[in-house]
Amino acid sequence: MVSLPHPWQHEPAIAARYIGGIETGRVRQLAKCIGYGLALLIVGCSTCFGGTPIETDQLAPEVPNGSIALILKNRFEMVRLKPGDVITYKKEGGFFIRRVTRISQNEVWISEKTGDGQTVEKAIPLRDIASKMIKHFDMH
Repeated sequence: MVSLPHPWQHEPAIAARYIGGIETGRVRQLAKCIGYGLALLIVGCSTCFGGTPIETDQLAPEVPNGSIALILKNRFEMVRLKPGDVITYKKEGGFFIRRVTRISQNEVWISEKTGDGQTVEKAIPLRDIASKMIKHFDMH
């Protein structure tokens, strides 16, 4: 079998400009574009999504204590809610997780168990909602 010479074999200056048949300038542009895209994806995901442990029995048995929740952060009050959603909200310097029972124009009503086992509804202002749970993972 006869080996034919590569077209750039005798032209090292031309061969140096190509990587796998693609001009090196195009390869650099493509690498930059992919790098910027990945950076935007990482920043976007860390800005919008998060994970948090569930450390309460308020949502049991559907979401047991010790689960990990994937949450959608409420940036710029853009999270849409409906009855049945699980949210976290800010109150007195802490964050609490509860289930939405109903929604009005400026408030979200949540269900909460009291110390004597009763379930009561409380109103939470929409501006105090920190995030909405998308999915939970049972770690038991």
